[in-house]
Amino acid sequence: MEVSKGCATLLTSEPEALLTFYRDTLGLQVRLEGPRFSELSSAGGFRVAIMRQDAASAPPTGAALGFAVADWAGARETLRRSGLLDREEEDPTSGVRLL
Repeated sequence: MEVSKGCATLLTSEPEALLTFYRDTLGLQVRLEGPRFSELSSAGGFRVAIMRQDAASAPPTGAALGFAVADWAGARETLRRSGLLDREEEDPTSGVRLL
């Protein structure tokens, strides 16, 4: 599995507050903004995503790492075989696939 880029994702029940902080205080540029998922980046290429995490589905805060891969199906199968994949979903707003 070859990883081409990555992103730190912050899970929160208050995504609007985090978006405001990273955009207005740290000066990151908004690349994608939606009701459940937003992504920002710095001029140097650091990327951070903010994802709404409802308390009913999981703890309301936390972090996750995201990676871009050329072979999605192969990467997913590698993670399944290793025992690391326990759920999979797609955000209907952004189309982002989550493992």
